Amino acid sequence: MSSPKINIRQANLSDLVWINEQYSSIGFLPSVFDREFILIAEVADEKAGIGRIVFLEEGHVELGGIFVLPSFRKKGIARLIVKDLIYKNPYPTKSIWCIPFENLKHFYGEFGFKTLSQKLEDLPKLISEKMRWCAKKITMPVVLMQKKD
Repeated sequence: MSSPKINIRQANLSDLVWINEQYSSIGFLPSVFDREFILIAEVADEKAGIGRIVFLEEGHVELGGIFVLPSFRKKGIARLIVKDLIYKNPYPTKSIWCIPFENLKHFYGEFGFKTLSQKLEDLPKLISEKMRWCAKKITMPVVLMQKKD
């Protein structure tokens, strides 16, 4: 018997409450729909995971908010979400920034992200603000990564 098909679709405004409930449950910042490209993974018509590209400023976006519900983990869903976010990113981009948990840096490295150690003042304003927020709010270590187009 084959496993159910995983469908990745773009989120609609009607999905925003569910999206932000998921992000709230794990301590992530809420989504702001008008400056984000959000994808939802579904398995057998059940929402299984999410991810987003956040527009930062001209040429710069952040890939983040990758979250797969516990009952759907270990099925490759996060990998599919990240791949589709990169491939379908609607914003003209020079750099895709990512601030993953440190234990996930090899996962993001598979998509061409490189670990950086820049001073916060040398980064786009919203990325330096996010790094400061992570330092205050996130208990697990994070790393700064970048993928250049």
